[in-house]
Amino acid sequence: MDSIRSNQTKEDMITTIRMELSNDISCSKGILLVEGTDDVKFVRKVFNSNVICYESFSGKVGLRELLESPEIVDERVIAVRDRDYSEEDELPQRMFVYDACCLELMMLQCKEVVDGLYFTYYRGNLSKEEYALNAMRNLAPYSIMRMKNEKNGLEMNFSSIGFGNLISDEGELDIEALSERMKNAFVNNTDRFDQLWEMCKTEAADLDDGDLFKITNGHDICLYLGIILKSGKNSLGEKGVRDALFNSYRKSDFSHSYLYSALRTYQVKHRLVYVD
Repeated sequence: MDSIRSNQTKEDMITTIRMELSNDISCSKGILLVEGTDDVKFVRKVFNSNVICYESFSGKVGLRELLESPEIVDERVIAVRDRDYSEEDELPQRMFVYDACCLELMMLQCKEVVDGLYFTYYRGNLSKEEYALNAMRNLAPYSIMRMKNEKNGLEMNFSSIGFGNLISDEGELDIEALSERMKNAFVNNTDRFDQLWEMCKTEAADLDDGDLFKITNGHDICLYLGIILKSGKNSLGEKGVRDALFNSYRKSDFSHSYLYSALRTYQVKHRLVYVD
């Protein structure tokens, strides 16, 4: 699989993609646009080796701009991105999404991946069925606030908050201490935050396990698990969790995903090949 980590402008990428399309005499070449470097790594592992993969010049926003560009309106060009909090009918045609909120959560939907992390790195008291779900459950009010922030333009800077040092040795999150940090990152009045936060906690209490996969942020869950999973005497760390997910997730696991089925349907219709 060819891939380019894009440090190009939108115009540069359009020019490059147009050249690829014009050189594809048989009109059978699959071109895939993705958000970032982790997506490129994932594509290399589970997509067909002949797929040409380009990293967006500007994340999700760049993917939309590229797909909607009249200069590369072509069925051979598709995109895959995190679902985040979007509805599929809100997305452009030829844009596909991972099964869960994001790539990391899609991989964590795989039982074999979760079991592998458990037996290799977990030293706590929860079962292999519980440890990852417990982390997502503890994060649920925070995850819902993330969702409200994105959907309602609340302008909270989540990158400045952090919660790593608020997780106990038993793996529990001090959610009220986290709420104080969130309040400091809330640019609107604090009374409004208090109301929103109570809503988030109420909504979180009603979520089932399946809902947790739809709202949990990939960075958050990898950070959380990176603290409770151990490599020797040390915590595995966020990067370690992400690397372990990529190492554990197999092409055969991907073949059971909704995304795989959607891509198969699309490629049969248009006589292209993105997945085997």
